[in-house]
Amino acid sequence: MATKMTKSTIVKSATKENAKTSAPKVSRTRKSDEPTQMQATQLEYEQVAARAYERFCARGFQHGHDVEDWLAAEDDLKS
Repeated sequence: MATKMTKSTIVKSATKENAKTSAPKVSRTRKSDEPTQMQATQLEYEQVAARAYERFCARGFQHGHDVEDWLAAEDDLKS
């Protein structure tokens, strides 16, 4: 025989389903390290982009060699 659901039973069920749970704690790097790494990465990206654009201009603005220019620019800056 099925039990009759009362209004209080329905309310209790709804609150259990909608209850918020806390997310697990995630360890993070120190905030003092993040800007330094991000600035260095951004600076490297801008340097490579500028050097690749220089190679593009030197080629006479010929399209289709973007990856080649980018890789060559990275090699130029590493050495």
